[in-house]
Amino acid sequence: MKNQRELWRVRGKGIAAAWKGPVQPPNAASSAIVKLNEDGSVEFAVENTKKMYQITHARHRYFTIPYLGMVGTPTGIDIRKAVATGITPTINTGIAHREPNRGQIGAGLVTIPLEPFKKALRRYAEAYGI
Repeated sequence: MKNQRELWRVRGKGIAAAWKGPVQPPNAASSAIVKLNEDGSVEFAVENTKKMYQITHARHRYFTIPYLGMVGTPTGIDIRKAVATGITPTINTGIAHREPNRGQIGAGLVTIPLEPFKKALRRYAEAYGI
């Protein structure tokens, strides 16, 4: 058995990501920086949100998506479901300028590879004897 300090070091490694329901901005003043579809439609965002329901633990009680009938946003990625389905999150990412008050200089969409989820599931199984 590893000592507590060694276990903490292993648990401290990994991916941290936040998923926001992409169909609607958080407030009326928000605007999309990354164009999801050339024609301005939301099909890509809706498709990715629906995929997220397949790998998350729950639907959020308070953060809802009007475009999808006020259903809650996907919440809590389950590594078991991600590995079983092969679905991983698509993340909208941005790059801030290195100098203050210069704003954002880049943005893009990234899909996380499946391998980190597989490693996390193996480590989870080892740590908890599953």
